[in-house]
Amino acid sequence: MTTPIPLRIKVTSDTICPFCFIGLRKLQRALATSPVVQSKAFDVDIEYLPFQLDPTLPVDRPESKLERYRAKFGARTDGMVEMMKGRGLECGIHFSYGGPIRSTLLSHRLLSKSYLEGGSKLQLALIEKLFHSYFEQEGDPGDIDTLASLSGPPPSFLESKELLPEVEKKFHEARLKGISGVPHFEIEAGQPEGKRVRAEVGGAQDSEAFVEIFGKIKEAIDQQQ
Repeated sequence: MTTPIPLRIKVTSDTICPFCFIGLRKLQRALATSPVVQSKAFDVDIEYLPFQLDPTLPVDRPESKLERYRAKFGARTDGMVEMMKGRGLECGIHFSYGGPIRSTLLSHRLLSKSYLEGGSKLQLALIEKLFHSYFEQEGDPGDIDTLASLSGPPPSFLESKELLPEVEKKFHEARLKGISGVPHFEIEAGQPEGKRVRAEVGGAQDSEAFVEIFGKIKEAIDQQQ
């Protein structure tokens, strides 16, 4: 039996980015429809890495999501909201633009902790809850009680500074890589003893784009053998 090829997908993302929610759905569809993935050629691991679209958002208090958008985008806001609602429905997402917005620092610490404790499976389960809460239920993305109810760790973790330096370092590393918009996908595959094959994708690409990348990566690895 052929040993599956490790396929590592690192997704730089922010938990208040609507395109990151769409990007997750596109990636999930690609993994479910890719012939090489479905053939078990790859052992897939997905890790979400932190990014802040707006580092100026307050940590200690919520603000109105829609008012924040209006302050930033002005007269374009209503059209953008309707466009995003339509884009979301295409992926089964029901975007709502009521409710609060706040710094995503705490949610990124939670995501980092979930990956350390339970790997891709636990982290993906959490990001699903975070996206659903904020985008579809108008939940507060930085409220300690809300986050604790979604994730399981006691509020004491969120009230501490555990993993804060690590998350802030990853914010900085994303900027050094030149990442200015999210989602951003870094895809790497190959056996430990062989050469690595890499690809990078910016934005919420259609699932077909990911399927094509997975196929080309498999071809490149096969040519090395």
